[in-house]
Amino acid sequence: VESADDASARRAAPAPPIVSVEVYTRRRKTLLLITDARGTLFTVARNGTVQRKLDLGSPASATARSGTIIAVATTNALVLVDLAKGGTTLTACESWQVGAPAGDASFGEITSLAFDLELPQLLYAATGSGEVLVFNTRTRTRPSAEKSAMPQDGRASSACRLVERLRGHQPSALALAAVRGYLLSASPSLLVAHNVSGLYSRSKQAPIVVYGRPLGKHSRSRSAAAILSAASPATNSPLSSTPPSPPLVAVAFGPTGTLTLL
Repeated sequence: VESADDASARRAAPAPPIVSVEVYTRRRKTLLLITDARGTLFTVARNGTVQRKLDLGSPASATARSGTIIAVATTNALVLVDLAKGGTTLTACESWQVGAPAGDASFGEITSLAFDLELPQLLYAATGSGEVLVFNTRTRTRPSAEKSAMPQDGRASSACRLVERLRGHQPSALALAAVRGYLLSASPSLLVAHNVSGLYSRSKQAPIVVYGRPLGKHSRSRSAAAILSAASPATNSPLSSTPPSPPLVAVAFGPTGTLTLL
């Protein structure tokens, strides 16, 4: 039983930092999805009422959302929350190490997350070691005959599994942003564009084309560059022969917070 002094101390403790804020609309209802560094996911109504609170089990470091699926990286695991199913259960992504159990943190600290815009089942996770891990969040699995987890209708279930690892950076924390056909990753000293068009259809041995742009002198800071990207507005005429404009990318980097628009 919590004592009065303990309850008072808990209320007086400073609130943990906010990791992310997402605006989520479903069935004409607009909600806020707020994740804090302590590892709690809040669903907040427009009037400020907390409708749902989900404890992720450990501190959170990064989030990303695609449709009704929100991915959250914690110190112990990379997990998925399906908002369409009430947002009350967690699905852990399997580690890249062969034979490692789901939820194992052997892929290291995750510093940024992004979903692919062409294939939203692909989730990119940047690590503090300078790698980008690619997970298929809808990998079809068929349980063994002795397991009873097979759905009653005989269909296979799905799991979140690692399918690829992208390289191109020295060991450092990375930030991610996705545009159609490319994944952008940035360290404090280098911006890299990975050509991921058709990523899931190519073999693991096939090379992945990358383009690099130096951002300045190498920094030993663990803080990654911050990437913000937005596609240019499409033309209003459906029959226009004008080619679509490329997306604009804003990159903030360096100790003084240099902002570059590409």
